[in-house]
Amino acid sequence: MAMTETRPETLPVSADAEAPTGLSTPSALERLLGTGDHKVVGRIFMCVSLLAMAVDLALGALVSLQASQTDALLDANLITRLTMAHPVGLVLCGAIPFFLGLAIYLVPLQVGSPTIAFPRAAAMSLWSWVLGTVLSAVAVAANGSYGGESLKMSRLGHVSVGLLLASLIVGSICVATTVLSHRAAGMSLDRVPFFSFSMLVSSVIWVLSLPVLLAVVVLYQIQRPSAATLASVAFPAMEWFFHQPTVFMFALPVLGIFLDIASSASSERVSGYGIAQAAIGAAGLLSFGAWAQSALARDTAIFGIGAIAFALPVVVVLGAGLDTLRRGSGKPTPALVAAGSSIVLLLVAAVTGAVGAVLTLGDGNLSEFATGGFAAAALGEATNLGAGIAVGQFYLVVAAGLVGGLAAIAHWSSRIWSNPVAGTTAGPIALVGMLGGLLFGLPHVVLGFALPNPDVARTIALVAAIGGFLAGTAAFAGHGAATLSSLEPGSPEDVETEGTAELQGGTLEWLTASPAPQGNFSEPLAVVSSPYPLFDGPEEGDSK
Repeated sequence: MAMTETRPETLPVSADAEAPTGLSTPSALERLLGTGDHKVVGRIFMCVSLLAMAVDLALGALVSLQASQTDALLDANLITRLTMAHPVGLVLCGAIPFFLGLAIYLVPLQVGSPTIAFPRAAAMSLWSWVLGTVLSAVAVAANGSYGGESLKMSRLGHVSVGLLLASLIVGSICVATTVLSHRAAGMSLDRVPFFSFSMLVSSVIWVLSLPVLLAVVVLYQIQRPSAATLASVAFPAMEWFFHQPTVFMFALPVLGIFLDIASSASSERVSGYGIAQAAIGAAGLLSFGAWAQSALARDTAIFGIGAIAFALPVVVVLGAGLDTLRRGSGKPTPALVAAGSSIVLLLVAAVTGAVGAVLTLGDGNLSEFATGGFAAAALGEATNLGAGIAVGQFYLVVAAGLVGGLAAIAHWSSRIWSNPVAGTTAGPIALVGMLGGLLFGLPHVVLGFALPNPDVARTIALVAAIGGFLAGTAAFAGHGAATLSSLEPGSPEDVETEGTAELQGGTLEWLTASPAPQGNFSEPLAVVSSPYPLFDGPEEGDSK
């Protein structure tokens, strides 16, 4: 067989030659819907979840506003639906998906990975979650979901909760797998940045807890329930998800956010790195509550001890962050103040639960108090306007997640967006969110412990309504800042070519350009020899 030593000449292609028929350039919408880029997926998760959180906080404020009035402001059935719908939305459409989106964007950068694990699964998680959020909103608006009168719309709302849960489970698996198997060379688990480590712990707890709630959804769906059954039986069977200890798992990532921001603000390493990681792990373990679904399970010594113990890892994390700031020379930033505020909110929620647990130890309660609950309030079975320490604790934890999320936007905005709008506004917005969260949660706690007369209770409920609207305003403002930063690219001087360890942080996300290029890092990464590779000098090694 003859072989030629030179390539055959080819005819030159004319510049005016037409492109092959049948091929077209994807539109912007097609590229968006078909993307597997973890940065795009993460941004959409964050922007949409902040909007959902703003709406659900406003709905919760309306419920408190109605409780503060003697006359009906809204239709009674509408209030019933909103009472049951807004906690579901705050968790499954707000808090968890926001942190999931932040992790899908940031965790690959922190661990030195070119992408998220299973990028197509992460994209599927996003779009199925968006669909579930839309279906849930449609069901509530069309006289359905829990407490609704329309059978089809009530079942639609119930099924949409299952879709939301399945979507978040898939996204959590992607994040956990990235931390476990996509780390840079030399980065052992004890060198993983705190936010990524907190997301590993959170994702594991979510993957263990969300399927339990999904099983409840499936169990009642296959029974072809009536609208009344969904409201009076199915939703109460799901309410353990909004009570301690499970409620704490929604805000676990704020522990890692606070420590990473404290290190960056002070340009110091967190001492006792392993102890701080162990505290985050302990907080995750103590927040697993699938075993505490029934009142019988909650009336045990194990439940009381766990409720009391949760405050301890939060205190350890707070102490580690304050010690880092004490040793550093940096100035407080809005992101740092907001992150610290989120820890304070979480600690207040933990102390609230601990006090409630102490009062229930033994054969009887040490004093009278109201636990409260969304199902009892919606079904008219609760006294004290349906408020109580469990409801207040739930709002405090949600507020901690909101404020911590806004702190993360303020701190990592240069890593996420080239437009600086989100970074310059998220910090002050977070402080409004903290004030709103305190005013939203603490009045319910006061109502639970003090058990005042109806007139005083209505006044306190009005304060809670004001706090809910403030927190919702903060979430909406955060959504606006994040969306504006996503849609409008920054000017060339706003774009960073590379991170600066001394001014930003010591972890790998500060090493790359902003926004990060395809593959996240333009050059191969050096072997990681400490938790803060950008703080390491050329002569420093494993001693750090």
